[in-house]
Amino acid sequence: MLEASVNAFCEPIMVEIEGAHSYINVDIWEPENPKKVIFLIHDMFGRADDFIPLAPKLAEMGYRVVAVDLPGRGKSAALEADQYTGLVYVDVLLSVMRAHWISDASILGQGWGAMIALLMENVSRLKFSNLMLLDLPKKWSVEADESLAVWEKIIPLWADNEASFWKGLDENVPKGLKGRDDFMTLAGERAREIGGKFGYTIDPKILLGLRQNTELAFDLEKVLSKVKTKTWLVQGLRSLAPYQAFGTSVQPTKGLRRVRTLRATGISWSSDDILVPVLGAIQLFDDH
Repeated sequence: MLEASVNAFCEPIMVEIEGAHSYINVDIWEPENPKKVIFLIHDMFGRADDFIPLAPKLAEMGYRVVAVDLPGRGKSAALEADQYTGLVYVDVLLSVMRAHWISDASILGQGWGAMIALLMENVSRLKFSNLMLLDLPKKWSVEADESLAVWEKIIPLWADNEASFWKGLDENVPKGLKGRDDFMTLAGERAREIGGKFGYTIDPKILLGLRQNTELAFDLEKVLSKVKTKTWLVQGLRSLAPYQAFGTSVQPTKGLRRVRTLRATGISWSSDDILVPVLGAIQLFDDH
């Protein structure tokens, strides 16, 4: 239950993407007089309400908390397959940030969302106070991302009832997947009942676009070396590939700090394994 001093509401916007206006869902939590803002960017197949356990706690710390359903996820509009690009995501996030900007502004990105957060910091002229990057992969590609392959199997699942949905989920998530129990919990939380059926509000064209360009790959060492903002890397000890064993030659003088936690991808924010370390790290960067 929210503290009385925290307001939670939805404030969607329309964003122009290649000449057409698309609906973008934005969820906000804030105290009465926020002095700072933090923008939350979900992972590849996440949604704004993934952050429900985290967001009100950040609002109680004085933040306006802004979480977006990126295009093709949750309540936001779907796009054409070739429109799901990094630059489109940046344009969407810039529109949201301008609408809710406070000069003391931070970003938290999770997994793939951490890459988008870093891209945002590199290409925009906005000045951020802090970046918190959870399970930022040193290298990423379509073929290397184990979690992407699992989501590719389960996104098409639709069932007439919840029991049938869970049966299909159990059959399609590999038994040997690292952190499988946590992944199942997260996958279950993201399912919704729509029109009497259970399934995911995730546009399959996101995967289609990725699979059509299997050479798409990211190597973030150079990008990270150019970061201008004080940055915290929260790295999982048991994360899904390719989020393991992140190492960087970027020197601490660049403002990088590292926090080790159990896992930051494939896990629900309702778990203290991620919630408590992240809240602690945010408190630390507030104090420095």
